[in-house]
Amino acid sequence: MRQMTSPDVEFQEAYKRLIHIAYQIIKPYLDQFDNIEGNILSCNEYIPKIYNLFTAARAAKSGRVLEIGFNAGFSTMIMLLANPAVHVTAIDICIHPYVKWCVNLVQELFPNRLTFIEGDSKRVFPHTGTFDLVHVDGDHSIDGATCDFRNALSMSGAIVILDDTDIPHIAQLWQDAVTNGQIQNAQNAQNAQNAQNALISSYTSTPFHSIGYVV
Repeated sequence: MRQMTSPDVEFQEAYKRLIHIAYQIIKPYLDQFDNIEGNILSCNEYIPKIYNLFTAARAAKSGRVLEIGFNAGFSTMIMLLANPAVHVTAIDICIHPYVKWCVNLVQELFPNRLTFIEGDSKRVFPHTGTFDLVHVDGDHSIDGATCDFRNALSMSGAIVILDDTDIPHIAQLWQDAVTNGQIQNAQNAQNAQNAQNALISSYTSTPFHSIGYVV
């Protein structure tokens, strides 16, 4: 797998824009809240995840992306910055008071490119239509993660990113799907013949999430 020692120019530019939005616009607003859920800009360890989301969005053929767990919107924004064809449908239960403000901001910055669904993903998952890319970063309980991942596996051919696989029960969900032939790991796609799967092989290895595509 490709090691992110020298990110390409497109990623560097997108990352600069994300950092600007995050620290000049969003962070001053979030600073008023005591309880901020962890986000991908909280430490440098998550830069590989930002890179992988960028790469995945570039590989999304029709640009239809599903994000389970919006929070402050950083994951959504890097995918929108990666590919002008991307449209994100995001689901969040909105237990944090800043989520809707961040949704409105992203919709203002990226007009007509974000559809937001408020609610528990176990109940409001959009079963109609298909998505090229599903990013699962919602409920991390065993039941919640299992339901979200199972729903993601219904998207045949989609790229799936399962977040927080450093948590044992979430890592087990991924491993079971690989063992059962439901998911092909990204590192096993290097010899794939089609362009989407070839792009998968360029992802950066990280212990915090797993990447593959639905078989």
